[in-house]
Amino acid sequence: GASNDFQQCTQVASAMVTQLGMSEAVGQRVIGGNGGGSGPFMGRDFTGQGAPPVSQQLRQLVDSEIKRMVGEQYKRGMMLLKSNMYLLDQLAAKLLEQEKVNGDELVKMINKAAAENK
Repeated sequence: GASNDFQQCTQVASAMVTQLGMSEAVGQRVIGGNGGGSGPFMGRDFTGQGAPPVSQQLRQLVDSEIKRMVGEQYKRGMMLLKSNMYLLDQLAAKLLEQEKVNGDELVKMINKAAAENK
């Protein structure tokens, strides 16, 4: 359901920031959690006990980056829904009429909406 979508979105954003180095504010490094491998590389400390300790300031930065990423994608999703409302209304009407819409029918609806500049 929707709550699982929010959970997955937050987990992906968290991985992007803490594991994949996809935040300019945080940089390209592994932060906290269980970094891969067993040596003192790729974000692990020299004792081999996992990722180096994380300061409170860095945790706050990570949290703000995750919040920013999730917020940006929420806005993007809302914009996509609003800009395609005509198509969504057409799809809803079709589903009320016949309960199922196959891929070919959906493609035809999308192409028709695009041809009408809607």
